[in-house]
Amino acid sequence: MTCGAPHVVAPDLMAWAYDASLQPVHCYFRKQPATPDELERAAKAIDVSCCGALRYSGDDREIKKRLGI
Repeated sequence: MTCGAPHVVAPDLMAWAYDASLQPVHCYFRKQPATPDELERAAKAIDVSCCGALRYSGDDREIKKRLGI
């Protein structure tokens, strides 16, 4: 899905993956959050992701709590 919502809330953290015809096919984190502000924007990017494509796979309890997982 290419809704673009995660790019709006975290443009410096997000990027597009493109297919062979250079059409965007999905988004991904191009940079992992390193500051509290980046972490909050990354969480917001996950929140607004239209199809649940962005997920957290770490084990930090505070991040999981913030994401509601």
